Amino acid sequence: MKISNTTLYYPKSIKKTQLNEQPQNVQVQSFEKTNPAFTSWSRTVYLANEFGQKTRFPKNCQDTWIYRGNAKKFVKFIHDWFKDAPKINFYNFGCSNGSEAFTYVMEMDSNYEPEFLKKCTPIIARDIEPIAIKYAYFGEMELEKGEVESIVANTNGNMDKYFKLAEGEDLSDKSKMKHWYEVNPILNNNVDFQVGDALEEIEKIEPENTIVTLRNFWPYLNLHKRKELAQKAYDRLGDNGLVAIAKFDNNPFDLITADSILREVGFKPTECEYVYSKR
Repeated sequence: MKISNTTLYYPKSIKKTQLNEQPQNVQVQSFEKTNPAFTSWSRTVYLANEFGQKTRFPKNCQDTWIYRGNAKKFVKFIHDWFKDAPKINFYNFGCSNGSEAFTYVMEMDSNYEPEFLKKCTPIIARDIEPIAIKYAYFGEMELEKGEVESIVANTNGNMDKYFKLAEGEDLSDKSKMKHWYEVNPILNNNVDFQVGDALEEIEKIEPENTIVTLRNFWPYLNLHKRKELAQKAYDRLGDNGLVAIAKFDNNPFDLITADSILREVGFKPTECEYVYSKR
């Protein structure tokens, strides 16, 4: 795994039980004025409905969970779209704890020719929330039974190739719905994790043969920042560039969705759901 110690510092003596504590030398941006309000990092996504009530967003619509959403179709689409490209620049902004990027690496490694994974990696993964990056940095993930089953089903049964059950965890303990796993090097070595703001990072991307995932954070941005992000992405990307969002970013209770803003600046929907191109 590649991570900049000048950007983020965690003492090596830290333990898993301390993961919810604030990392050192990191200033955390406040999201208290966003709608819906974002106050802390969590793998569970909530929406505010038309009555202002907090409702849990269905897991199968979130991309902060292993193999959720349209991951398989998405990777197949990327493979075909950039089939003639010698290098694919893959950016994962709003990367959370690494679940999304790790899913892509597992899918590429398990179901495609080796050259495809090499062309797409390292995936450049950025998230504004230091706690999320801390999980990714230490290579520890708490996986539910359904996630483990998805990994086994989609990687030809090679769960052990990608994850190792953490010390002290007991799969026979039926009282636990999820268990801690250590992330194996084949995943960590193919993703570059750092703290970063998508509005700033989008200006640094390579323009050609590029895919940028901007998933599960648009509702946390005000309208001005949503339009700024979409315009920056359009201006920076080359003609064959792609942008991907998620269902969460098209909150049905939000009058101005990511979809409408991306179309407004010039992006066009592709045959792959929630993926947009310039051409």
